[in-house]
Parts: sequence; structure tokens; C-alpha cells
Amino acid sequence: MNIDYLIQLLTNRLNGLTLAKDQAFQSGDLERIVAVDAEILDVQNTVSKLKLLSSIEETAVNTPFSEADVVKKGIEAAFNPTTITDATKCLLEYDITSYAVDPDHEKKIQSILEKMGTMSSAEEIEQYVRFTAVESPLTGQMIFDSGVKYNIDVRLMMALIELDSVFGTLGIGAKTNNPGNVGNNGVDTRTYPSWSDGVDAVADWLNDHRVNIVSPPISHDEPSDSPVTNSEVPKEAPVVPIVEPEPDESTPVPEPELPTSSIEVIPIAPVQDPSINMVKPKPKKKLP
Repeated sequence: MNIDYLIQLLTNRLNGLTLAKDQAFQSGDLERIVAVDAEILDVQNTVSKLKLLSSIEETAVNTPFSEADVVKKGIEAAFNPTTITDATKCLLEYDITSYAVDPDHEKKIQSILEKMGTMSSAEEIEQYVRFTAVESPLTGQMIFDSGVKYNIDVRLMMALIELDSVFGTLGIGAKTNNPGNVGNNGVDTRTYPSWSDGVDAVADWLNDHRVNIVSPPISHDEPSDSPVTNSEVPKEAPVVPIVEPEPDESTPVPEPELPTSSIEVIPIAPVQDPSINMVKPKPKKKLP
């Protein structure tokens, strides 16, 4: 029976178990919840094993190795991790684990890089390509320009192209202008209009799979090799003393004005002594 069909059946079973678990939660059936959880875990383990078998089969189809060889090499790769040297340090800058399904892919790329010299010019690349595949449709200038265009490590790009199609001379890549087999997975095939576009596809893939390396913080106790700009070192604002101006003797100091009131003041007349203006009565004459 087809493995993908089994995986689909088990996936449907997982959906049913998830629904059953939700119903058990709603009814408060703790015993049912525990039983469903155990069955879900068992089905998930089975699906993982089937996916592993499917990956082994796919690798065996796309490589000259048998399924047993793929398993053996995968175990060997697990116990023999890749050792990074100066020639292979570019592997730390890009994540190529998803580039191919071959479990031994990175180890093969490492082996190619260890034998490859410096590739700093189109002439050096051309010599390497002609030495590896004299009838290659690729040119050193084509590969060099693509590396500059995407600002990627040209040696790693060359190693991928060499492993996948021997610089466009073998396999599906030789028939599709796709020397790096980008998108060619044994089922789907991707064709490019020109060899230059196919080389750009590899460079573009590497550009999208860079690894972000965080630089360690610079210690202030040790001098740094990189120049420090004014924007990197904050400067404290200088303290400017406040000096009060001394008064000029030649300039008259105005007197402070008294506060005025907007209420109109009515003058009050002085109080006079009433005896001043009093008319004294005349004495009466005595009658005879």
C-alpha cells in the first residue's frame, strides 16, 4: 500500500480523535480523555515513522543509493558530525539542510569544498569548471556574475551545482537549464529559459537561506579594531554655569509701581464743627 495513502488515513484518524477528546472534555469524562490522549500519541508516532520511510524512499529514487544505503549513511552522518575548517566555514553562513532530501548531502558538499581552492575571479572559476566538466555549458563569468549579483559565497554555489549536475552535464538539471536542480524533487520539474537563469536560481536560493550570526558585544575594557563613530558613543552635555548679569550703575533702576485699583474713589468732604456756622439768637427786649 502507498505510504502517502496511509499517512492520509492516519491524519484523518487524528482529526477524529481530536474531536472525540473535545467531546470528552465537555462531558467531563476523565477516563475517556486519558484513553484518547494515549491513542493520539500512538497514531502520531506511526505517522512520524511512515514519513521517515517516505523520505528514505524518495532519497533512494533521486540518488544512486539503495534504501539500505540511505539508512546506513544517515546513521554514519549522525555519529560523524561535520567538522568546519577554513575551507568549509561558509557552511556556517547558510542553512542548506533543506536543499536536498539526501541525508548525506551536507557531508558531500563539505568534501567538495575541502578540495576546492579559492575562487576570487571568473578566470579561476572557469579553470575549475573546465577541469571538472570540460563540456559544461556554464562559464566562469556566468557563475562569478551571479555570485556578485546576490552577494553570496560563490564556492558554496559551485559545490551545489557540481554535486547536483556536474555543472549542467548530468541528470535532470542538464535537460532543464537548472544546474542546481532548484525545485526538481523527482516529481516536479522546473525549467529555466537559460543557463544564466538557472545559475541565478541557485544564488537566489542561498541568498534566502542565510544564517543570521549575532556578533558578540564589544568589551569596553579592550580596544576595538573597528572605528567608533560619534553616533555610537553618547556624549554628556557640558554643564554651563548660570551667571547673573551685574546691574549697570549708569542705568537708573526703575522704582516698583504700586498696584492700582480699577474702583473709582469718591473724595469725602472734611467734617466741620457744627458750632461754627450756628446763628446765635438775638436777646429779647424787656417790656416796661
